[in-house]
Amino acid sequence: MKGWWGGGFGYGLWIGALVASGFSVVPVSSRLWKKHFELFGSCSSKDDSRKVASTLFPLLSSQLTRKKDHGRAEALLIAAYGKGLTIKSEVLLHNAA
Repeated sequence: MKGWWGGGFGYGLWIGALVASGFSVVPVSSRLWKKHFELFGSCSSKDDSRKVASTLFPLLSSQLTRKKDHGRAEALLIAAYGKGLTIKSEVLLHNAA
């Protein structure tokens, strides 16, 4: 399967498997969770996602050091958003220094 149909089909299979296993699945737009972590606008980069995820999950920060780890960082942030975790801007500014 190629293209959007294959991706959509796979997405549907995952949703079905999770719901059948008793999980509640709530799709969330990237705009929503990125705004929650102040990762929006043209000033925000994939490096910023890694920084925020490293701050929220310090034990996993060694797994977020490479630029190509931004996908892993964003997956952690989506999970953190779903769990209701937050981070204060002051903490990010302190850790960036």
